[in-house]
Amino acid sequence: GNPFNPHLKITNAVSNIICSVTFGNRFEYHDEDFQKLLQLMDETVTLAALLFPKLYNFFPSIMKYIPGSHQTFIKNGKLLKSFVSEKIIKHKEDLNPLESRDFIDSYLLEMDKPNGSDFHEENLVACALDLLFAGTETTATTIRWALLFMAIYPEIQ
Repeated sequence: GNPFNPHLKITNAVSNIICSVTFGNRFEYHDEDFQKLLQLMDETVTLAALLFPKLYNFFPSIMKYIPGSHQTFIKNGKLLKSFVSEKIIKHKEDLNPLESRDFIDSYLLEMDKPNGSDFHEENLVACALDLLFAGTETTATTIRWALLFMAIYPEIQ
């Protein structure tokens, strides 16, 4: 066979599993919203490694006026939060208190409990994004390394 870069295929598959657990549904691999989500996540991970986003954490009042990659990082963060917030709104509309379909439903049901004061929608957005980033990036990278390792050392297959 011919060589190819498995990055996108692996990321698509892994992220779809994470989306299924978090949002209760998977996406078609060519779904425009899903591809936009993956592109934003990939770009955000790449930008997070650069200096400007780190400087923004130390000097937010100054850095918001300076152009640079941190501006894209901030914009992507807002777009990702918006994506998750839209999913939460849809979940609220058809929430069944007797049946939890996914992570968002479970979190919303905990928020509705009288003692659920520690559960807030802002935290739900952050948790969902943490699941997406940690679940997708870490798992996909591990699988890519395993494939590379097996290609270099075929005797371990």
